[in-house]
Amino acid sequence: MAGGPAGSAFFGGCPAFLPVLPAYFPGQLPDAGGAGAAGRRALVRLFAPGLSPLPHAAGGGALAGSSRRVAFRTEDGSRPGGGAGGPPGGAPGRGFGAPFGGLVAVFVPQRLAAFLRGQPGRSPAPPQSPGAGGFRLAGRARLRRALLHLGLRAGLLPPDKPGGHSCAASGAGSRPASPHPAGAAAGRGKPGAGQAGGSAVSVGVFVVTHNHGATLAATLEGLSQQGQLVARVVLVDNNSSDESLAVARSFEGKLPLSVLPLPENTGFSRAANLALAQLETPWVLSLNPDCRLLPGFLSELLAAVQGQRQVGSACGLLLRGEGPNLLPTDRVDSAGMVVSAFGRHHDRGAGKRLRQAWTQPAWVFGATGACALYRREALQDVAYPGGEVFDEGFFAYREDADLAWRLQRRGWRCLFWPAARAVHGRGLKPEEGRAGQAAINLHSVKNRFLLRLANADWRWHVGCFPFWLFRDLLVIAACLTVERSSLAAFGLVRRLWPQYRKRGRENAARARVSSWRLLPWFYPPWQTRRFKPCG
Repeated sequence: MAGGPAGSAFFGGCPAFLPVLPAYFPGQLPDAGGAGAAGRRALVRLFAPGLSPLPHAAGGGALAGSSRRVAFRTEDGSRPGGGAGGPPGGAPGRGFGAPFGGLVAVFVPQRLAAFLRGQPGRSPAPPQSPGAGGFRLAGRARLRRALLHLGLRAGLLPPDKPGGHSCAASGAGSRPASPHPAGAAAGRGKPGAGQAGGSAVSVGVFVVTHNHGATLAATLEGLSQQGQLVARVVLVDNNSSDESLAVARSFEGKLPLSVLPLPENTGFSRAANLALAQLETPWVLSLNPDCRLLPGFLSELLAAVQGQRQVGSACGLLLRGEGPNLLPTDRVDSAGMVVSAFGRHHDRGAGKRLRQAWTQPAWVFGATGACALYRREALQDVAYPGGEVFDEGFFAYREDADLAWRLQRRGWRCLFWPAARAVHGRGLKPEEGRAGQAAINLHSVKNRFLLRLANADWRWHVGCFPFWLFRDLLVIAACLTVERSSLAAFGLVRRLWPQYRKRGRENAARARVSSWRLLPWFYPPWQTRRFKPCG
């Protein structure tokens, strides 16, 4: 992000582009008294009527250095998106806030920001943020740099308040404890409610195959090592011409396995929905036929989500695998899904050597469909009429990003837990480019636009402009020159346009979290957040 003279010339000394300043800006509102407070409150009411300053924390004054963190909460201290049909917590209603509260902070002169946050030397007010959930930003150094870039003082970070609504601390790799011990008893008898870990929990697994006979045995062998947690496995075969069906049936004595052969290749989404219709467990695992779970994967992941009633999906650390036995390497396949303002989604760390940053628990935008644990209640919450969880218009590719976006808009969160590990062979590696993948590239181009039609409203397009436009022009130019086989994708998009415009309106009407609130996910360094357990 650029700042300096170019920004100063036009915006009075602010960095040239501050797309996510609303995440910090509300926390710098002044208190109710003092000279100039009335004028500042008037500006706040004008530009961000959904926000209000909070009183000082007890003691005020200078803030302790080691305990400065930012806990994002809604105005009542709870997470947004409560009410029927979504994750618990918060009051019913969508709680979008004023759209100008998100727009006004895109370009804000530093002098105006200083005026709104109070005169120098005044004790700062505790932050009140419109962020979705009680997450913490990772890394003091990164947070300090971000604050300085935004023209704010690092000393404005408030200390944790004992007994407040912020999430309890959790060390890397430790199991989170539920902040609401009574929650398990209160949720008894409901799918996905109560305890999320332990022997009482069962997991249903679905696998979709299409000529994956070479690695399928390793995949099913990994499932058989998960103990009694696997209640049922549904394998849907998309008209394979190799030995996939024979390999699958050879495991019927080792696993509670049901095999569903299809007469034609219906695509991943359709096959996955057929499998989901046969599973009734509170948790469902999507597993690719070239992905092998390491021992303890399910027990680690289920223990991590215990008591985390806002978690709609979870994923572990995927390592790249080699050979038909899917032997692990030192390279990362996925450490959770992240998204960008270009309208793209990426597997964090894909193709890179494992490093410390990817061994820490975190909140991420979504889970890659190669190995993703979903709460059944969350899938039912975002399903289209007829029980369509995975969008069948996508056929294959990007359907996991579409599901992740719908879950985020409904207030469900995704947990990355690196203690749960698996190995993924991944036939299509992002770092190897798009050469020789004509059919795949066509679906990828088509689904890029369908993904936005179904999930990105005008707020997202405003907040992420001009990055998505630049990427769109680049994709169109590539299809007109070096990848002409993908031109047919635009005809498919045109044919599906009315259907997906309707889906987009329906998803926007059902959304519990505004696109303004989701914007930070699309910009670094807020694409991942430090894990703090929340009930």
